[in-house]
Amino acid sequence: MLNFESSKQAFPAGFSYHNDGSERCWGWATFIMPFTEQATLYDQLDPENRKLHDVCVSSATAADRAALQTPIAGYRCPSDTTGALNNLQSFGPSAPFQIATANFVGSSGDQWKSGTDSAFPNGYPAPYKDFDVGGLMFGVVDNRATPSGRGPLGVKVKDITDGLSKTLLTGERCGRTSTGDRAAVWAGVGRAGDFGPNGTTRTLGRPAFIQNGDYVNRPDTENASKGFSSMHPGGAQYGYTDGSVRFLSDNISATNRRAIANRSDGRTYEVD
Repeated sequence: MLNFESSKQAFPAGFSYHNDGSERCWGWATFIMPFTEQATLYDQLDPENRKLHDVCVSSATAADRAALQTPIAGYRCPSDTTGALNNLQSFGPSAPFQIATANFVGSSGDQWKSGTDSAFPNGYPAPYKDFDVGGLMFGVVDNRATPSGRGPLGVKVKDITDGLSKTLLTGERCGRTSTGDRAAVWAGVGRAGDFGPNGTTRTLGRPAFIQNGDYVNRPDTENASKGFSSMHPGGAQYGYTDGSVRFLSDNISATNRRAIANRSDGRTYEVD
């Protein structure tokens, strides 16, 4: 992430939007591949010229299918038990095949906005472009990068006014069927216009949701696997925008998680 920022003077966007936001789109973990010794796979996927929507199809070539199913150790937590291919959640509507699992998702920011109890008080903003609730990761149209498609550019360092060491960048999500956690994928989102489990949350997490919550036995089961979770007892690991990694206890309140998920609202929380 930091190498990407150093090269492009901005962090990667959480994912890219194409057209009206209804197509499968590449995510941040794909954009940083050239900076994680995965340049060969990046070139094979060719996200600068091809849409994920056009690669993850039933008619995909054997090479494209194998590329999307490539396990990447750096995107996995060794304690997670999810298989190499994520079969815990459909990758968008009518997914043609399973793709590689990941355990790290980007922080989409503060779930609530302007004092309301919903991140989307007026419904999904059509056409779903550049909707930002203060996090480090959200979707942007890919003409924000130069040239277009080369890893859409997101937040700049100057915009993280709460401080790099006080703002979340990424966090863990495990695959645990007993609580409804479905891990993630590194490729991107299943459907850009879908903020549910088979859409943007395939690559992003929402810190306001209960960490390691049991969404199987809660009334709001539709919120399963939208937040962060891990197989580590008592909490989960998070990456901050200064490159540090910290363990956040399950006992930290949603209010405090939201404070460190928003980059510029003046609220912070120091982890012991």
